[in-house]
Amino acid sequence: YEPEFEEVLYSLNQDQVSDPVRTAYGWHVIKLLGVREADIPSFASLEEKLTQTLKAQQVEQRFVEAVKDLEGVAYESADLQQPASELNLEIKVSEVFGREGAEGVFANRQVLDAAFSTEVLEEGANSMAIELDPETTIVLRVKEHHRPEPIAFAEVSAQIKEQLIAQ
Repeated sequence: YEPEFEEVLYSLNQDQVSDPVRTAYGWHVIKLLGVREADIPSFASLEEKLTQTLKAQQVEQRFVEAVKDLEGVAYESADLQQPASELNLEIKVSEVFGREGAEGVFANRQVLDAAFSTEVLEEGANSMAIELDPETTIVLRVKEHHRPEPIAFAEVSAQIKEQLIAQ
């Protein structure tokens, strides 16, 4: 914004040339070629777009509030039944998966980190809310933990031989 430039520009008539004007960017000679009215859209032409934007903002705000509610109720609950019933949400049970993950939701690193965290895996707590995408947030709880067990050498010796030969 250069007030000196604008002051001279707005004082000119069409096709008039100004005296030299000094600004922070140097010296200028200004010629006003023409004036156009600003193209200001009417409210009626913008009403639908503004309504959609406002509704989207309200939906997003409600979603953020619902996620906060979910996190609060899940933190205070000893299971997922209470948060699900209070917030009218569906509980889904996954197939068994390991630390390397699985397909779908359980390929997400945040979900795996939460599932195998000390709080969730060992202390039996519900996880914090995890945003999978802008429209999907989950809280998870470990229903059953299968601890790793050593495998008998006889069961894996063939695989080990194949790997050593390949190397």
